[in-house]
Amino acid sequence: MAEDIARWLPHQRWFAGKARAIERARIADFAGLGEGLVMVIVEVDYADVQASSSRERYQVPLVATTDSATEDVVAVAAGVAFRDALRDADACRHLATLTMRPTRLLTSAAATLTSDPVDPAPLRGPVRRMGVEQSNSSVVFADALILKVLRRLEPGENPEVELTRALTRQGSPHVLALRGSLIRTSADANVTALAILSDFVPGGLEGWALATTEAEAVGRGDERERPSLSDQAGHLGAAVARVHAALGEALGTRPATSADVDDWIRAMLAQRERVLTVAKRRAPEAVAPVLAATADIDRTLKAVATAPDPGVLSRVHGDLHLGQVLLDRSGTWRILDFEGEPARSMAERRRPSSPLRDVAGMVRSFDYTVGHAVHQGTDESRLGPWRDLLRRTFLEGYFEPAREAGMLPADERSTQVLLGAFELDKAIYELGYELANRPDWVPIPTHGIRRVLDRARAGRGDHALDPQLANKGTPMPRTSRRPQATRGAARGPVAAREAARPAWQAHPDEVRALIEGRHRDPHRVLGAHEAGDGAVVRVYRPDAESVEVLLPEGSTVSAERTDNAGFFEAPLDGLPGASTYRVRVRYPGGSTFELVDPYGFWPTLGPMDLHLAGEGRHEELWQRMGARVHTANHIRGTSFAVWAPNAQGVRVVADFNTWDGRLHPMRMLGDSGIWELFIPDVGGGTYYKYEIVTAQGHLVTRADPYALATEVPPGTASRVHESTYEWGDAEWMDGHDGAPISSPMAIYEVHLGSWRHRDGRPFTYRELAEDLVGHVTYLGFTHVEFLPVAEHPFGGSWGYQVTGHYAPTARFGDPDDFRYLVDRLHQAGIGVIVDWVPAHFPKDEWALARFDGTALYEHADPRRGEHPDWGTLVFNFGRNEVRNFLIANALFWLEELHVDGLRVDAVASMLYLDYSRAEGEWVPNAFGGRENLEAVDFLKDLNSVVYARNPHALMIAEESTAWPGVSRPAYLGGLGFGFKWNMGWMHDTLDYLSRDPIHRRFHHHQLTFALMYAFSENFVLPLSHDEVVHGKRSMVAKMPGDRWQKFANLRALYGCMWAHPGKQLLFMGSEFGQWREWSEGRELDWDLLAEPDHSGLQTMVADLNHRYRELPALWQRDTRPEGFTWIDANNADDNVLAFIRWGEEGSQAVVCVSNFSPVVRRLRVGLPAAGGFREVLNTDAGNYGGSNIGNYGAVTAEERGWHGQPASAELTLPPLATIWLAKA
Repeated sequence: MAEDIARWLPHQRWFAGKARAIERARIADFAGLGEGLVMVIVEVDYADVQASSSRERYQVPLVATTDSATEDVVAVAAGVAFRDALRDADACRHLATLTMRPTRLLTSAAATLTSDPVDPAPLRGPVRRMGVEQSNSSVVFADALILKVLRRLEPGENPEVELTRALTRQGSPHVLALRGSLIRTSADANVTALAILSDFVPGGLEGWALATTEAEAVGRGDERERPSLSDQAGHLGAAVARVHAALGEALGTRPATSADVDDWIRAMLAQRERVLTVAKRRAPEAVAPVLAATADIDRTLKAVATAPDPGVLSRVHGDLHLGQVLLDRSGTWRILDFEGEPARSMAERRRPSSPLRDVAGMVRSFDYTVGHAVHQGTDESRLGPWRDLLRRTFLEGYFEPAREAGMLPADERSTQVLLGAFELDKAIYELGYELANRPDWVPIPTHGIRRVLDRARAGRGDHALDPQLANKGTPMPRTSRRPQATRGAARGPVAAREAARPAWQAHPDEVRALIEGRHRDPHRVLGAHEAGDGAVVRVYRPDAESVEVLLPEGSTVSAERTDNAGFFEAPLDGLPGASTYRVRVRYPGGSTFELVDPYGFWPTLGPMDLHLAGEGRHEELWQRMGARVHTANHIRGTSFAVWAPNAQGVRVVADFNTWDGRLHPMRMLGDSGIWELFIPDVGGGTYYKYEIVTAQGHLVTRADPYALATEVPPGTASRVHESTYEWGDAEWMDGHDGAPISSPMAIYEVHLGSWRHRDGRPFTYRELAEDLVGHVTYLGFTHVEFLPVAEHPFGGSWGYQVTGHYAPTARFGDPDDFRYLVDRLHQAGIGVIVDWVPAHFPKDEWALARFDGTALYEHADPRRGEHPDWGTLVFNFGRNEVRNFLIANALFWLEELHVDGLRVDAVASMLYLDYSRAEGEWVPNAFGGRENLEAVDFLKDLNSVVYARNPHALMIAEESTAWPGVSRPAYLGGLGFGFKWNMGWMHDTLDYLSRDPIHRRFHHHQLTFALMYAFSENFVLPLSHDEVVHGKRSMVAKMPGDRWQKFANLRALYGCMWAHPGKQLLFMGSEFGQWREWSEGRELDWDLLAEPDHSGLQTMVADLNHRYRELPALWQRDTRPEGFTWIDANNADDNVLAFIRWGEEGSQAVVCVSNFSPVVRRLRVGLPAAGGFREVLNTDAGNYGGSNIGNYGAVTAEERGWHGQPASAELTLPPLATIWLAKA
């Protein structure tokens, strides 16, 4: 097991030793936790013994699985396979439960595992693994609780557990409440935290993301109103102070002594000496000002000894900065990750310290925000005042509650001296870090050191001594307010016109850009704004006769038309709240409308959304993009969001604005390329599109790529949809017992539009939910697979040219009707797979093609961006936003629509740059090869994300080449799929069966060759829709001979196929032997079931599935060689082959013998044991339409070796038939 884990570790994100050579790994400890869950601690020794640490310990929770071939198996021990427990929902729930209930377990190393329940909470809903892992792994339960499993283990009580436990018991609202933890205590009494369960806050704004986004906006001079960190910094300071007070109350404080002060000074001077020595050697020019100020640095650090009161010592956060704080949806700051500075030992992290250390860390991170923005090319001149504003506001918010709680020195001078020294010490630490890791960032701490020294020289260490803040309660200037003009500005005609324009009027250039549809931030112009000593409400309503503003107190203000194009402005005495005023618009003829102004609402995507989307890592992007009905500021409405980075302007056109885009221009959020607008009083059922002024200045309309519903084709509009569906399939969703590869899987492939018709039209989703469920239940299939359900304009594409990736086609009902169909299938015990098409998309001008006037979703170069076979465009898999669009779409179908799996179409076309292209029509990759490396990375990423969040999902590749490792995990070098269609088996088998039996002896190898590679992938054996169209003939029509022989051949094929290693897939109509080729424009020929041979074939398929599900040998070891043994693979002259399928220990073997000749054979066949065998299937049975020849239901094997088996029996093999035998 240790060797297996050692091979697995380097592929895990949280493993710190990726760049080091592992010399040895051993199991240091393990313990059974119940329900197959095992806690394993691995001790890793590295070859580089000269490193600071040549030995590390890691925790690897494992869970036993019955299938050693499943893709996430970590190790095999004593014949038992173990998979990563955090990929198993039940194991995660059990581990989380252990943290919240009294637990005491002994380990193999005589250690004790104990729980520490704090505030238990119910575990409900779905389980998903967080995609981002650093030193830990995290699992989220229904977006309510998060289980953190610590991977790299360090001895000592974990500060995260200790401090959050204390704060939770204090009732602090500023932490994620601790629910429980699991602790290991060794035989020598060393404690180590293994797992922590706490509250989870979805949708919050991370402090660092909020700050960097605002810094970039301030640097650009962007003055629009936004959720502002400068507004929230004071609240953040107060939150930190309250956390410090709660820690002091819970864990105690003590006065700092002169010995403590001496230790501080000694440590700070030692760090200064160490860092400046390195700086002098590595970057003498960059740090020259700091080196010249060494005496000032020492003086500032030593000044701590002169402080009259060094304050108190208490437990503190230890690593506080903007990345460790979160602003939740209620506006409450939450402080995260109390583990302390990672570079320090557990003992150092737990040592009481001055609370001002945390304060210094936070104000230093403000400095880093500015440095980051400048590093990204932002204008620094605007950022200095903003940084100082943040600092002052934060300190003001912190000092008052901290002083009241007794967490500060008694006098302001001591506070000033201590904070200055700690800021300086932190900046020196940062300088050392940047010298070692990011030399181009050295100016950030260098400038920070100089600023601290300047403040020290000026005698100002904090805001309390700043005369600007002497008067408490003075409001701080907002970053969104336009700066006032300076007296003595430039004279001349332009200046004169500007002077004549009232302060409340918008600038003409801004108005003109808005009217022309080119304004990227209409919220900066429209809506309510401060103006001079008052405010103004601006409205753009072309063709309106008049506009009035209805204020909350009941008064009405008439707006002045300041531009004849329909731009109105109403000056007000004060600024109204965003949702407190209404606008009344009157048109010629007397029609009047009252509406809530859409330009008074915050963006519905936060900085974290934009950051993750830009990185291509927003896994739930459908919850932010497209049209979403929700409530903002107590107003119900719909937010619209679309990605169009190169557009000059984007507007919503819809039935509610008579398709006039001028009424609803959208704003671009920063430089994300995402345009957004919240429109009040718009709800479900609304039809809409986006009107885009392209990069070239052309006006086009586009459907919403993220639309959840659409107009019924041939209509092309998107439709706002708000789901009200209540699922009833909880038992199915929670009841995954085994890995798919070791479970039965027989798939019925369906094209919804042609399965069955009523009154000349296809069944609706709800009609299908009745008839299809009954049909599949009778036939015994375990799953249905739908040809693409996502919206597509051309029915003749069968759904494979998708334009609405997030919308089930409206041809058969709305998205909730589709949910009903899936729900009913699940309640009947039937899984649902949908065909998913990420390889290409159509060129329809209203859809994705050149969406904003540029090649956005596709490659610009047609040699990479166009598919020659299908006349479609190829996704640009190397673009973050495109990858995000597709990966989030896969998760949407799995998680929102409860689909169990995706069959990924045309994977081969994605993998090869020269697919269907002649020489000179394709561009080699960076290494000169034909492999599409971007597509390979995309597929690996797709499958890794899907399986991390949905471990029991089915990801099935339609891949027709010999690309290796398609169904092997990505961390082992594969593409990461769960299954691959076996196209080779399909082509060889159908070619063999289509031949006259007299010629089959010369092609016998076509039946046996598939076993040469059957276990190289996890295969599905497909007899799909592609094999019964375009002149290929239907399944029964492919078979040679007269009518009886055709049906007999087909029955024999199905019998052999269902016993062959691999899962099965059969296209609709093939279960009863439809004669005509399939056509998407008509229903199946159900009337054929009135004929005995057709109904007999259907009866046999039903019996096949029921027998298959009852015999584990036919599916438990589908992907392992030990699950298959040839009895006779070489009887080509008789057209006979025979083999054994083996299940897990304790299950009976199944013998399959197929006779593909039209004569009865009497042959001795080797069998795995002596004694009686039942004939569990005979495809020649009379009720199937056969000749009823066989072995009378049973045979007896004698102890006479044959075909390498210990026993044998004389068998009667019916003509063109397959029989299955199982031990009686």
